[in-house]
Amino acid sequence: MSAGMSRFQDFELDPNAYQLRRNGVIVRLERIPLELLCLLVDRAGELVSREEILAQIWGKDVFIDSEHSINTAIRKIRRALNDDADAPRLVVTIPAKGYRFVAPVLVSNAEIPNGELNTNQEAGLVALPSSVPASLHPETAKYRRAGLLSGAALLLIAGAFALIRYVWFQPSAPSPSSASSISREETAVPRLPDMPTIAVLPFTNLGEKPQQQYFSDGITDELITGLSRLPVLFVIARNSSFAYKGKAIKEGELGRELGAQYLLEGTVARTADRVRISIHLVYAATGTEMWAQPYDRPLQDLPAVQGEIVDGVVTTLGLIFRLRAMKVPHLGKALLSKNAEALDVFLRAVEYSWLMTKDDNARARQWAEKAILLDPTFSEAYAHLGWNYSRAVDLQFSQHPDLDLKTSSDLALKALALDEGNFDALGLLSRNDLLQSRFDLAIANARRAIELNPNFAMGYFLLGQALIFAGRPEEGVRETEMAMRLDPAANDFYGLNVGFAYLVMNRSTEAIPVLKRYVSVLPADLYAHLWLAIAYVELGRKTEPRAEAAEVVRSNPRDFLLPANQALAKQWKTDLRTAGIK
Repeated sequence: MSAGMSRFQDFELDPNAYQLRRNGVIVRLERIPLELLCLLVDRAGELVSREEILAQIWGKDVFIDSEHSINTAIRKIRRALNDDADAPRLVVTIPAKGYRFVAPVLVSNAEIPNGELNTNQEAGLVALPSSVPASLHPETAKYRRAGLLSGAALLLIAGAFALIRYVWFQPSAPSPSSASSISREETAVPRLPDMPTIAVLPFTNLGEKPQQQYFSDGITDELITGLSRLPVLFVIARNSSFAYKGKAIKEGELGRELGAQYLLEGTVARTADRVRISIHLVYAATGTEMWAQPYDRPLQDLPAVQGEIVDGVVTTLGLIFRLRAMKVPHLGKALLSKNAEALDVFLRAVEYSWLMTKDDNARARQWAEKAILLDPTFSEAYAHLGWNYSRAVDLQFSQHPDLDLKTSSDLALKALALDEGNFDALGLLSRNDLLQSRFDLAIANARRAIELNPNFAMGYFLLGQALIFAGRPEEGVRETEMAMRLDPAANDFYGLNVGFAYLVMNRSTEAIPVLKRYVSVLPADLYAHLWLAIAYVELGRKTEPRAEAAEVVRSNPRDFLLPANQALAKQWKTDLRTAGIK
């Protein structure tokens, strides 16, 4: 039985395809907001509490800032549906309670056995009420399945929300008619789901007693179970990963055979009174280490020690993969800290930073400062705190831009003093040079960062942007394309440079869709709205420039970074005034 497609107003919500469409055109909506929309539509007419949303979408055992995360997801849903929070047509907020989907919903029938379908219904469509009878049992209401409510005329909503996720993420089997035409090599490689996939490999027992392998296997089992609760991650089943126990196989081959993008590996050394565990997260295709963490604990209470380590790893990986789900650039290096708590705090700082609002930037600063307090030698935390001060200047949050830029650069230098190979700190220096219109220095520092790490996608993005500002848009696009190849999950983010380059090259028509895709990832970024306003004015539009200008003016900006080309800069200033930005 497959889930059905819901229709409301001029939208279609197709859970099987994991798509929202408007008049047949796909509306971009990230996974978490899309899952939440499925839940609300599935429960149309009912109050869905914030507690239910947290449990169903994120899981009860995942640590998040629930208020912020739910509010962000609802905001993205409303933007996708063009729904006004003050005068909602679709999603209504119930203060201090939750949300209700209020529009009438039609559901395409799924595979319903003969005799269960009311033949008087319109072809394939079932109208859902805007309210649910009080007599409806709460367990039945939680997830409706395709079929009858009981003997009543209404059909249940086709397919359970949980079933949607199960069906969507299972590899699809070939039909009997086509199976014979598919080679053994083709069927040997599982189809990757549309989310990060990870295989937890059996941890290697380095202890003095081989019979203690049960402890290593127990850690592995607990990690598989814990990671399976994360909604942003697809975890390969235990039987599949344990089939490789004791086998020496390269990461790339393992990843292909298991259908896993990431591998979690580890060793366990247990003595009479201590246990030492080393864990590594590896990107399977290249064998690149993304994260590593050692644990050294006294072995006083074995279950408690095992639980502490598993909870710590699940929390850290949950944060790492939530960042990937945001489609922002990856950090580009293995995350190392002597203090596991410092690493978790650092990842929270990164997550808040990418939301790009004034309040979130302030929260990110607090988390980054706490990470440094927990581990004063954590080079990446200093670099990230420097990025925070730089972003405050870039997005017009700072009240003292000159002082904050100096603080940012000082923190970058501190990060380099702790780790001379910290390419992210060099990227920060490049950004600070750009913000001061020192384009040649910005280009030079970005190139230095790439020399330290030729796979630093963000370095190519920074280099591309500096080149475009300096009046070399074609070169800038080439460098940006390198970033896209290295980090394809964040292509819409890197597309900001491409849209900017099109604008510099007087190709506004091509710039607009690229910049709009960027805004779908980071809607609070000042410059994307600024450049969209310019592009719309250049095309002679009237309404759109004002809408983009309203987004810019909301930040109360003082000044903007403009291209080195003086004639172009002058023209853009005129365009901004036309849009309503003084």
